[in-house]
Amino acid sequence: EIWSYKGRGKDKSYLYEIVANKRNGIDVDKWDYFARDSLHLGIPNPFDWKRYLRFARVLHEPDGSQICTRDKEITNLYDMFHARYTLHRRAYQHRVNKILEAMMVEALKEANDYLLFPGKDGKMKKMSESIDDMEAYSKLNDHIMWTILCTTDDKLKKSRDLVNRILTRDLYFCVGQTQLKKKIGSHETPMKLVSQLIDIENDCTEKEIFERLSGEAKKTIKQGDIIVHIANFSYGMAEKDPVEHVKFYTKYDPNNTVEISKIIQDSMALPREFSERFLRVCVKQKDPEVREWVRGAFEEWCSHKGLKAKPGDVSAGNVMD
Repeated sequence: EIWSYKGRGKDKSYLYEIVANKRNGIDVDKWDYFARDSLHLGIPNPFDWKRYLRFARVLHEPDGSQICTRDKEITNLYDMFHARYTLHRRAYQHRVNKILEAMMVEALKEANDYLLFPGKDGKMKKMSESIDDMEAYSKLNDHIMWTILCTTDDKLKKSRDLVNRILTRDLYFCVGQTQLKKKIGSHETPMKLVSQLIDIENDCTEKEIFERLSGEAKKTIKQGDIIVHIANFSYGMAEKDPVEHVKFYTKYDPNNTVEISKIIQDSMALPREFSERFLRVCVKQKDPEVREWVRGAFEEWCSHKGLKAKPGDVSAGNVMD
């Protein structure tokens, strides 16, 4: 295998696992935001990083030096990856958070052509052009929202209305959600059902739901009034078990590595699935009748796809709901 990293050789490959671990996702960057965000969100963090460090040691393998840990730390590692899953589900990709994000993005897009920022050599740049001009990019901060809110320029009315809706918690309405998963028989054990995630594209789904609306509803609703968001929750490696990419050592043989399959038997206490996907449908309009039309179209779409629609009627409220 060709060593592609620059700076250190293969014998020092463990150094690349400290800050951003591409091998299995165990790194101090995660520990930092786990501790910070769990504290401020009031979500317990079960991972004991001090214990992990106490048992961590570098062992040399043919594919490079790796940071390994004791075999008894398996549960602690699963706690770490479950903490990641919990933060994404209860905060980062919470439906209210994603609604706020969609509204803010729309407000910025509407303002893009009318808000200009001085860049290099004094040239005025749009927000979308500032990514290539660090002078202009450095001026993109929270004051943009207050500039939009305080302006009386009619060109920024759409943006201003959206920011006002955000500040008054008049948010887009989530009419429903569904889990994009179905049970199938595996090739290895045909009698055992396993979960298979369903791949669906946002744009196609918005169109399909819109097409299921009645002719009367289409006079009031545009396809752009329907927002589809797909939330992916995992242990960090999609459907794979990240702990399978960790090397362990035992008490009686601390200088040689062993894989997880050699340590534990089939345990009912450890997770068996490591990823799930949810599709949420929101509507921009405030009219309750419009919301019911979209809800009905979404439920019909779910029935056609063999999915179960669940209510998602939370347009505002605690981010922990």
